[in-house]
Amino acid sequence: MIRYQLSSEPAKRLAECVKQVITKEYELFDFRRTEVPPMLLLLDRSDDAVTPLLNQWTYQAMVHELLGINNNRIDLSRVPGISKDLREVVLSAENDEFYANNMYLNFAEIGTNIKNLMEDFQRKRPKDQQKLESIADMKAFVENYPQFRKMSGTVSKHVTVVGELSRLVSERGLLEVSEVEQELASQNDHSNALQVTPTQVSCRSEKAQCDPSLVLDRAKAYIPSNSRILLLGKGKGFP
Repeated sequence: MIRYQLSSEPAKRLAECVKQVITKEYELFDFRRTEVPPMLLLLDRSDDAVTPLLNQWTYQAMVHELLGINNNRIDLSRVPGISKDLREVVLSAENDEFYANNMYLNFAEIGTNIKNLMEDFQRKRPKDQQKLESIADMKAFVENYPQFRKMSGTVSKHVTVVGELSRLVSERGLLEVSEVEQELASQNDHSNALQVTPTQVSCRSEKAQCDPSLVLDRAKAYIPSNSRILLLGKGKGFP
């Protein structure tokens, strides 16, 4: 099934083209039937051009945008003080319960859930003074040890990833940038945004790898040309 935005001529044309391809290459699409038929939904992004440009604050989106992920693998080798076994980690909703449950939550919620995960881990970990006095004690320890190891790896991985995300957010001043972005996106009156200088929304560290023209570029679509010249003029001296 193909559904498209009725008010959009490009979406309609694309839907017709896709339908023609499916009809022509029927064998390619003759796959196993499912209880819920697959549906292709076509939307015209021009109705809301700003949303894809805004900084994203869900766990999955932040990982993609700030760290990068390839085949469910994240390269953390450049993280300051990273241990050898965490230089590359795997994030997959299929085999990581914490990630599956939190991938669409916002960053504030992730911080709370990471804290809960660590507290749960501390309650379940074997006590340092645990005594294995009987065969039953030894058997119970061996049976629980793989689960403990898995949980330990999950905690270490997500604490490291969230910690690096937090560091980058602070280093690049993304909270301030996002505040200006939200104002540009949601307010018709951009006079307040015009008072924000590039210094206020640029990175707060000389080591930061972000472009202070980020907000200025995005403002082009929302601010009249005369005001845009004024705003861009404030960016002189920046890369």
